[in-house]
Amino acid sequence: DYLRIWRKYEEEQLHALLEMERRRNDVCPSCRVSPTAWRCLSCFGTPEGCKDCMHSAHKQLPFHKVESWEGSHWRRATTDSFGVHLHMGHDGAMCQSQATPAYDEIWVDQDLGSISDADRIALECGLGQSFSHLPPPDSDTDEGKEKAPKESRITVVDVTSIYEFTVVWCECQPDYPFHRQLLDMRLYPASYNVPQTVFTFDVLEDFTLSNLENKVPANAYFSRLVHATNSAFPALVPDRYREFQRCARQWMHLMSRKSHGHGYGQPDQENIAGSMAEFCAACPQPGVNLAENWETMNVPEWLHARQLMVDGNFKQQNYRMRRPENDICLGDGLAYTVNEDDYQKYLSVSKEKKQRSTCNDHRAVLLTNKRRSHVQVTGIAAVACARHACFVPNATADLQFGERRVRLQQINIDYVIVNAIWMMLVLRLVLFYDIACQYMVNFLTRVRDHPLLSLPAGLKIIPSIGLFHVHGHRESCVARYSPTFIKGLGWVSGEGIETVWPGLNDLAQSTRYMAPGGRRQFLNLHMGWHNNKKKHGIVKYISQQWGKAIARYYKAQEDLRKLENVCEDALIAGWQQLLNKAYAAPGNAKVKDEVFNVKVGKLPSRAEKGHEITQRHGAKREDRDMVRWANLGMDIEEAQIRVQIVVRRYQQHRRRVDLLTIQKEQRKLSQKIQEFEDGAVLEEDVDDPHATKDAHPTPLGDVQDEADNDDVIHADLDDTAEPENVTIGLPSAFGYKRCMALGLSRVVDVEMQLRKGQAHDALQHIRDHIGKKSVLARKALREVRGSQRQEGAVWDKFHVLSTKINLQRLYYNRARTAMQSLAKHPEEVSQYQKMTRVDLQAQTEQLIPDARGMRHKSLSWIWTIDIDEALAGKDQSQLINAIAQTQWLMAKCIVDRAQEEIILLRHEMQWVPASFQHAAAKWKSLAETQHGKQVGHRSYAMSQRAANSRLHVMAVAAFKALLKKRPPPNDFNVGVSGTGDVTW
Repeated sequence: DYLRIWRKYEEEQLHALLEMERRRNDVCPSCRVSPTAWRCLSCFGTPEGCKDCMHSAHKQLPFHKVESWEGSHWRRATTDSFGVHLHMGHDGAMCQSQATPAYDEIWVDQDLGSISDADRIALECGLGQSFSHLPPPDSDTDEGKEKAPKESRITVVDVTSIYEFTVVWCECQPDYPFHRQLLDMRLYPASYNVPQTVFTFDVLEDFTLSNLENKVPANAYFSRLVHATNSAFPALVPDRYREFQRCARQWMHLMSRKSHGHGYGQPDQENIAGSMAEFCAACPQPGVNLAENWETMNVPEWLHARQLMVDGNFKQQNYRMRRPENDICLGDGLAYTVNEDDYQKYLSVSKEKKQRSTCNDHRAVLLTNKRRSHVQVTGIAAVACARHACFVPNATADLQFGERRVRLQQINIDYVIVNAIWMMLVLRLVLFYDIACQYMVNFLTRVRDHPLLSLPAGLKIIPSIGLFHVHGHRESCVARYSPTFIKGLGWVSGEGIETVWPGLNDLAQSTRYMAPGGRRQFLNLHMGWHNNKKKHGIVKYISQQWGKAIARYYKAQEDLRKLENVCEDALIAGWQQLLNKAYAAPGNAKVKDEVFNVKVGKLPSRAEKGHEITQRHGAKREDRDMVRWANLGMDIEEAQIRVQIVVRRYQQHRRRVDLLTIQKEQRKLSQKIQEFEDGAVLEEDVDDPHATKDAHPTPLGDVQDEADNDDVIHADLDDTAEPENVTIGLPSAFGYKRCMALGLSRVVDVEMQLRKGQAHDALQHIRDHIGKKSVLARKALREVRGSQRQEGAVWDKFHVLSTKINLQRLYYNRARTAMQSLAKHPEEVSQYQKMTRVDLQAQTEQLIPDARGMRHKSLSWIWTIDIDEALAGKDQSQLINAIAQTQWLMAKCIVDRAQEEIILLRHEMQWVPASFQHAAAKWKSLAETQHGKQVGHRSYAMSQRAANSRLHVMAVAAFKALLKKRPPPNDFNVGVSGTGDVTW
């Protein structure tokens, strides 16, 4: 335990730190003449010295932290205090055209008019650094200003602190402007005619890294600099936040252009969409990492398909700008966001066509649809590659309300998808989208009919839904759009973009109040940072996935082999034909539903059970009367449960509205009970159920209670004769023995069948509500987090669903209690377990279809009772074959996807080095341009070429070692030999 060990040295270190505050040398160690008056905390060893020696040592180290000796202690100072100047134009040395000023000639005339009286006194008492304080801040233009003198006082913002120095300008070259002199000395000017504030390259680089990696906003970063300068009296520090914000934005734009090869005399290439962005190095890209003859190669058509995913992020809001005419966007449309002018032109001629939503997840998209006048952008829609989650250039756009009230617009998504397709130049596209089942219905029609949209000829789009979201949809959507059932996808979830949003969401508070152009620029920078990190980590990522893919394949193959050992060859051959048929069918083909969504035992509803009773052979009129009467009794029991819930709520909160509801519902119940008793089909000599000790009263529950024992809840209420507490005289109220003794077997059978239907109805409602609740919890709630009002609205919906689920639980448990009473032997209804709250948890990760083995394995029994119920039927052989078919199809799909994943990874081991090699060749060609012949241009281009060449060598070596250690399986063709030759 290192902390415990440190405690032994704590006092020793404390005393050492205190002793460091002494002056070690009375006389300057360098000249051995003058007394020691200064020390430098930045120089290694903390050297001490006299004024002359320290000046000599720090002529070109002006931003070191120094202290002066005040006779008894050290006091913070700057190198300017012992005469260090910033000399321009000669690598920091003095210009020969200038006379050398004496140190004592530097005099600071402080203007204290703009600070408070308290701060003025603090400064006079020596509690602040001396600035020739607060000259007018640098404006955006310097027109009309007088020419600066040979020497100027200038504010310098460095990563260590904020300083003020005397700048000595170079006069050797008359056409050498001040701002260029500063830039050549790695000082970025805030203005251009007579600069008054500069920022060191170090501080701009440090802020860029802090912002991109740690999401530190400009105001927080500059506040740190102010407090590093004077933490006690920050008001004494010149306020250069506005200049810092502007210059940081300019700097980031310049660095982005520089790193993407701008400035080499190729304006046509620099102004095309995506010229300031780079895409995924591992995805197949014609002209980048694919062979020249890739289109004619004899390979599976899915190998070179692009897998893209689109999603909306509703944290990235933007408020209306007070003066939008002042907005300037740098690099608009050249990186990841679309060109704003083109986008607005597109929106102006687009009309939203409303489309009916039929799936749970679609409705979740609209959960937070609220119009807010102060918000002009409600989020962003972006496209990324599905396998590696890299953003696609020129495929991110804002989402706006405007006159459109729908939160996530098809027209916005259409635009980014079409842009992404043209950026990638693909002919086969797998598109992941949360609501692909609805979105793709009219996508091609919308594009065809739009005057500004088009698609490449021969494009084939395969829609898919990510593994999490697909379970919020109908079963047919799972069969048609789940990645598990689509050929050629490999082992991909289609949800990778969800892992990217948190990083961007950390920016939301900063970008919310930015000007639109600045906001888009910062989003582009952070998307580029994300892609760049992916680029440098792609070799490690593929290496990790390779080992997992091989282990997954062998395990899946073993699972399939075990299953096939107990299945007939003829059945397997037939299932393989079905699978091939489903693979070949279009994405939304009904045949997929027929193949993958095998119904092994559909639970019949109460209505279907009643219909079955009245239509079966030998049915009589009395049967229809029995069904009507029993259904009425069961409806009354459900109404009693609802009233009992309100009664319990009233007992807890005593709200008048609940009392009025109770009285109204009690009157209705009394009428229904009377109707039930008037239409009774039981013989008149049957005992009053209220006087029968074997009678089973209707249990009640409360949506708010934490207990699962409904009988305990029932015991908490007064035993009154209120209609909600009256026992309904169905056969289940008397029990099997009593009814058999009275010859009521026919009525018992009718109620038993209807009770099963009642339980099935409750189960189906519970399944639906859990699916909706899961989508709500994992998507809508995440998107509104941070807004108390919106989050509260979603939580209200969440609690409503919880209430509905618990109500259906009470219905089910009532039906189960009745079935136990009606059964001759308890095991006859043993598959209907008592439902507890644990069974109702909304955990859709349990429903992922790529789980090994049976799809329902390890699920709560409420998801498998259909199979259990079916197996209890008569034709068990047919049902067992259906279950085996479902199991085999799932196992075979898992084997196929695992095999495809190995093939894709093996080809990515070729594509990644090729991408690095292509980038190196690009920089080499830039070095050979006319501008590249300039020494600095060529040097930078060659450094970038060398960096990408090293990445290429590293990737080749890493993958070669990996394949030697973990060779691919030899029972199928991975398409690439060990030497990199194509083997298709």
